[in-house]
Amino acid sequence: MPHDELSTQIIAAGDSERFVLDGAVIEVQQGPDRGLSIALGPGPLRIGSAPDCDLVLEDPTVSRYHAEVLPADAGYVIRDLGSRNKIRLGRWQVLQVLLQRRMKLKLGATVLRVRSTAEQTSLLLRQAGELGELVAHSVVMRALAEQLQQLAPSELPVLIEGETGSGKEVVARTLHELSERPGPFVVADLAAIPASLLAAELFGHERGAFTGADCARPGLFEEAERGTIFLDELGELSLGLQPQLLRVLDRRASRRVGGGSERLHDVRVIAATQRNLREEVRRGMFREDLYYRLASSKLRVPPLRARHEDLPHLAQHFAEELGCLLSSEVVQLLLGYHWPGNVRELRNAIERMAAMPEGPCLPTDGQSPYAGVPDDPNMLPLPEARRRAIADFEQSYLEQVLERTAGNVPAAAQVAGVSHSMLSRMVRRYRGRGSNVQSADSSTGKATQ
Repeated sequence: MPHDELSTQIIAAGDSERFVLDGAVIEVQQGPDRGLSIALGPGPLRIGSAPDCDLVLEDPTVSRYHAEVLPADAGYVIRDLGSRNKIRLGRWQVLQVLLQRRMKLKLGATVLRVRSTAEQTSLLLRQAGELGELVAHSVVMRALAEQLQQLAPSELPVLIEGETGSGKEVVARTLHELSERPGPFVVADLAAIPASLLAAELFGHERGAFTGADCARPGLFEEAERGTIFLDELGELSLGLQPQLLRVLDRRASRRVGGGSERLHDVRVIAATQRNLREEVRRGMFREDLYYRLASSKLRVPPLRARHEDLPHLAQHFAEELGCLLSSEVVQLLLGYHWPGNVRELRNAIERMAAMPEGPCLPTDGQSPYAGVPDDPNMLPLPEARRRAIADFEQSYLEQVLERTAGNVPAAAQVAGVSHSMLSRMVRRYRGRGSNVQSADSSTGKATQ
């Protein structure tokens, strides 16, 4: 192997396997962010100016999502994410390149340098397959599954990071099931609860605590007794409430709104976020002590594009749930798509295929995967055609579910089997798209014109 290559490899040791990666760091050598650095690891790292990137750059010539580093069979690969200034290696503009020691890359006005370290990262891999609801055939998901098994017996809080739709709730539920805690798995979607009601929702309230509190009500922490509470979208928690959550983690107790005494809890806390909380801490938007209290046990769910080995299994699983079968040709098409919406987008696409008899979803009779599809030479490219088809289906479905629930958004979300926040985002997305979709009134839960 050439001296300058950074290697990644799977090493068998008896009945187990380990994923071994050469240690390396990407550091900013020139530009407004000179001195910043980030270590490479088994998961993907995004570089750009967006606050949820792993390496956040203030350079105005850097795109929001400029580049991504992924471990591959031959080593680490950096690839362009459609940036306006691309990645430059010397005088060449590159879309993708294998990283090497001492390599220098230019993103806008920023120069990055790859520096190797003496240490290697070694991750134990679980056997390929499924762990509860978790599909783990790729190396990164097998490593995550092994981490889950090791963390499950612990009472430590856990922070799960990952992009929207990557499966953070599935990971949290799997962790709860492996823990064998006898209590329930309770979900608190912090993005869906109005800020003024969040404390009462989490910790409960006494009668008369505020206008409309005509009776005492337990909070979600009380409902999760002897079980697990999953705080989804933790980055949405206001600075004012963050000390209360930290107190619950430290003292295992909370006080109802309007109450005078504390209530002890036997609850494990799992939180999830799509934001880069380290960057939020740096910007003063998230408490450092709360972040480190949670991040002592941190899991990273990789995006679907970083675990292609899992995609065929996920696609077939969703298809079986919907009573249809995917051909190998369709699976190959799915593998060629970028999936910015991750596993959630994949499931939506399979649902769309199942809903269209002429689409590439077989009803198990062996007919052509494209039966009924017109042979049109002016057809759109597959990704754009798929995006439009899914959007049409979502818009139609949204109109029907809101009509069925008389415009009540929380009720519509329950019927659709999605979170309140997700349905509200869909309403905002399709409002004005030439449809009857209405906007959501967050204070009443009703849809309004």
